[in-house]
Amino acid sequence: MNARVAAGPSPPVGLLPVPTELAALADRVRGLPFEIRRNLEPVVDEAVEEAIFRGQTLELARQAMARFRHDLELIRFDLDMTRRERERLQRDLERMRGAEC
Repeated sequence: MNARVAAGPSPPVGLLPVPTELAALADRVRGLPFEIRRNLEPVVDEAVEEAIFRGQTLELARQAMARFRHDLELIRFDLDMTRRERERLQRDLERMRGAEC
C-alpha cells in the first residue's frame, strides 16, 4: 500500500484522510499471506487512491464555495454603497434644483 494517510481537522489538499474503514481494510490486507494479498492489494490501493481523489475534489469545492460566498459579500457591500451614493446624489440634485427656482 503506497497511499499516504493523514489525520487532522482540516488537512491541506493532498493529505486528506482516508476513511477509517478503508484504512483498516488496507491494514488487514497487508497482513494477509502474499498469495491472497497479491490479488487484493491492487483493488484496495485503487480504492484508497479514489477516496483521496474524492476528498481532494470535495476540499477544492469547499474552498471554491467559501471564495464564492466571500465574493458575494463584497458584491453586496459594493451594491449597497452604490445605492447609498446614488440616493445621496439624487438628494443633492433635488436640493440644487430647489435652490434654482
